[in-house]
Amino acid sequence: MTFMPSDFTANARLVGIDWGTSNLRLWVMGEGGDILAERRSDKGMSQLRQSDYPKVIEALLSDYDLPPAIPIVICGMAGARTGWQEAPYLPLPACFADLATHAAHLTQGRHQVSIIGGMAQMGAQKPDVMRGEETLLYGAYLSQSFVQDALICLPGTHSKWVHLAGDKVTSFTSFMTGELYQLISQKSLLAPLIADGEFDEAVFYEAVKTGRDAPQNLSAELFGLRAASLLSHIHAAAPASRLSGLLIGAEIAGAWQSDDDKPLYLLASGRTQRLYQLAFAALSLQHQVIEADEMAQIALFNLGQTLAK
Repeated sequence: MTFMPSDFTANARLVGIDWGTSNLRLWVMGEGGDILAERRSDKGMSQLRQSDYPKVIEALLSDYDLPPAIPIVICGMAGARTGWQEAPYLPLPACFADLATHAAHLTQGRHQVSIIGGMAQMGAQKPDVMRGEETLLYGAYLSQSFVQDALICLPGTHSKWVHLAGDKVTSFTSFMTGELYQLISQKSLLAPLIADGEFDEAVFYEAVKTGRDAPQNLSAELFGLRAASLLSHIHAAAPASRLSGLLIGAEIAGAWQSDDDKPLYLLASGRTQRLYQLAFAALSLQHQVIEADEMAQIALFNLGQTLAK
């Protein structure tokens, strides 16, 4: 449904933002969490200085006649140390119910802004952090999208594999898969090979299996893409598809153990969701898909309601 500015004034209750490293998603929400408008931007944390955040928000909201007191609730990298304002981590094991109490607060123009803190694995042996994923997981918990004990994969710039027990996050592991793909495809000697082209599913399938079966050979497999381009009698088919498959396969090798009896869920959306579904299919990993955008909306609205109280 399309709302005119006067309808926004009457019906808007909350602005929710999922602010990632590479991009952001913004939703204007009405009563009960209905989505009145949606905006997407490539202005992720990696491109911004602290002073840029207010400008980005104002630009995204400039088309809407919003009520002056409408709150803004943000999850993700806006709360990082190098983001807009640092929001504290919840140490594991962490309950979803505690997310609202750890939010950071500030004023932006006419709006009160709350930034949801992330979660942290504090042990010296395996320190790890997440920002934004905890909110997606909270939405999945609220919507009863997974069973009590589950393993959830959240792919992205820094993929997370999260162990859950009821309403608690008990442990997780991060993988720099998305960032490695970006760096290799843009900055490495392989960059000229990784041109935009049609996705080759067969090449991707085989690369996922190779990356999963021998993750210790990942760097050698990557250099093989370069060698194949130099030797006329060897054809390196669909190098971008192979690069993606190798990295995702190596991630799965480190994240999933064959004796893990927890049900596996994929919490993702868009192209990333499709890639990981194909990777799981290549490895015959049974899983269920949870749509990430919807979970973010559910959690941000719920957190906004909690904070208003």
